Amino acid sequence: MADRQIPDEELITGSIEKDLKRASVEGSEADVNKILNEYETTQVLEIDSKTYYRIPVYERGDPELAIVHSNGTVNVKEFTEFIGNVGDAFMNHISYDQVLDRDVRADIEEEIYTQGGLVYHTTTVENAIDILESGALETRNETRGLTNKSTGSAVFASELNPDTIYGKVVFEIDVDKMVRNRFKPPAGREKPVEEAIIEESIASKFEIYEYRSELDPDMSRQTVVFYEDIPLEYLSVDCSDEVTEEICDSVSEEALANANLS
Repeated sequence: MADRQIPDEELITGSIEKDLKRASVEGSEADVNKILNEYETTQVLEIDSKTYYRIPVYERGDPELAIVHSNGTVNVKEFTEFIGNVGDAFMNHISYDQVLDRDVRADIEEEIYTQGGLVYHTTTVENAIDILESGALETRNETRGLTNKSTGSAVFASELNPDTIYGKVVFEIDVDKMVRNRFKPPAGREKPVEEAIIEESIASKFEIYEYRSELDPDMSRQTVVFYEDIPLEYLSVDCSDEVTEEICDSVSEEALANANLS
């Protein structure tokens, strides 16, 4: 950044991106601050000697622009470009924790248990028999596709009406009963969904409330992920008479005594 100041009549042209870039090369830090004030920018964050701003959009289609103002230098980013540099991975420039003053993943878990009600786990007859015999809906290190391969060993359930694509046996998981019994295993959403919610929380911090992260069309925001086994006392089986009969003929009397078949 140069020491000289740009004349006021040349400083503001109507394009904040153009003006900031020129000021950061040809002008002074005072010029940059004048431009930030003139265009009614809002300071949002200050991390590692860098100040981040939200500014009005004039010539780009992105919801807002993020300005990184560090030691008099300026880096103008569209918000979608800025958010790509935020995360917990090694190559990300800043972490979620640095941007947000709360743990979004903890908020997601709390919301699941506060909302309560029933969630649904759909499976095959064979797996249903295994669940009843083992005494719990056990976590498995299986995924429904590449998009959630990093989730690890877990129980997947849905807040929506059961989808029989995964089988014809539907276990209802009574979240309210779990909460009453103070059984609250670690829970969340599928990893890409959690990432999307975190990104949208960061957008809200920049007051970009309309921002929505893109997700795979097959990914549901209503999927609940439990990271511990769910005992039979919190399960009931909602299935057709034919399926119930097949299950009852296959499992032990002890398993049937512990199960809630309907």
